Amino acid sequence: MTKEEEFLLTTTDSPDGYKVKKILGIAWGSDVRSKGASSNLVALLRSFRGGSVPEIQNMAQRARKTSIDRMIAAAKNMGANGVMGVRLTGFTFRNDVVEFIAYGTAVVVKKVSR
Repeated sequence: MTKEEEFLLTTTDSPDGYKVKKILGIAWGSDVRSKGASSNLVALLRSFRGGSVPEIQNMAQRARKTSIDRMIAAAKNMGANGVMGVRLTGFTFRNDVVEFIAYGTAVVVKKVSR
């Protein structure tokens, strides 16, 4: 990769156009969030109507993004310029506490011309 800011992030294990130079290990990041009492109340009221619950949807979106950002930071700390085989999973600890974990294989890759 020629640009310093380029970082490969992919769910595949062998992305087209890249050669794996070195496998560094597993990189992961997580974020734990609580909805809080006010969001719980609003979500409960919305759930009676059915449909989307934006308060919870926004919280989950922020948690997913934070966990991915932390995984990328961990991979960069390992010397990687990419993470392959990225997966994202979530856990509920209680009704109001969730954790999202992003993980994948930190690698050093080189872009190859076709």
